[in-house]
Amino acid sequence: MAFAFLLILVNVLWVVLVVPIQYFFILFLGGPARYYLSSPVKTLARFEGSKLERKEIPREEETPKDWMDLSIANKSVTLTYGIVTLVLTVIRYFL
Repeated sequence: MAFAFLLILVNVLWVVLVVPIQYFFILFLGGPARYYLSSPVKTLARFEGSKLERKEIPREEETPKDWMDLSIANKSVTLTYGIVTLVLTVIRYFL
């Protein structure tokens, strides 16, 4: 019974303390990712021998078979959490 109460208390504290902070970090630091989602082009790359070739095509076009889509718009959650991690690391460094 005491364990169940402790677990409920920890969950409530998490929701009250951590979730709002996380929400605002993602709200403000997710701006660059939301900006890239509206990009009209996607960036493609491929290796031609030992050289890297890059080009941009309209987002509506299909990606050619031998090209990789490098657009950050496809990885908006990854970009957001990368920025959040960077900011939290800098904050931790100064505290």
